[in-house]
Amino acid sequence: MDANRGRGRSVPAAGVLCAVLFLGGGLLIGDLAGSFADSDPQFVDVHESAGNRARFIVGGYALSASAIAFIWFAVGLSQRLGTRTNQAIVSTARISAAVFAAVLLVSAASFMTVAASITFGELFDDRGQFATGKSTLPQLGYVLFNLAGTLAGASTIVAFSMLIKGARRSDKLIRRGGYVAAALLPLSGVMSLFLVLLPIWIIATSLTLGRRPPTASVRK
Repeated sequence: MDANRGRGRSVPAAGVLCAVLFLGGGLLIGDLAGSFADSDPQFVDVHESAGNRARFIVGGYALSASAIAFIWFAVGLSQRLGTRTNQAIVSTARISAAVFAAVLLVSAASFMTVAASITFGELFDDRGQFATGKSTLPQLGYVLFNLAGTLAGASTIVAFSMLIKGARRSDKLIRRGGYVAAALLPLSGVMSLFLVLLPIWIIATSLTLGRRPPTASVRK
């Protein structure tokens, strides 16, 4: 019984952890991503501050950790919602979740690479290794996070929403809310909207549906 209780808490725990890390990491990266269209000298100035670099590094680690927690959340949730009749959707949801996590990891690395490289260079008195790329890498991170990330996140939400077949009012609300969130994510070019919508969906879904016992047919 204790083991079942622990498994029942795993999905909500992963969901809440993912949402907190995602929001926190995004907020720490926020200033850098917000300077997407700035000139090269402005990116140089931003990275001259040791405080800024520390925030970008911590934010990158937080986003990376949220990607790992998202996989944990997605696999556990698919076990609880999947049946023999929707194995194709279960596979689609898991693949979409893996793609989203991969995009999140690469975007996080892009955001933090310049800051980490400069900081490492200062520690060893070698700052000549990063003469270029101070604007290109953060801009790549922005594109991956806000364009590829929102599309991958939307497809994941749609797939999981299709798995929700219960007649309870909470099931219907989560399913409909998921479709609304998925429709809005690709339109959320403003980073703050993405940072709010995805954590809300993750927390609402994990706390509402994550305590269901795993479906045996999916685990075989």
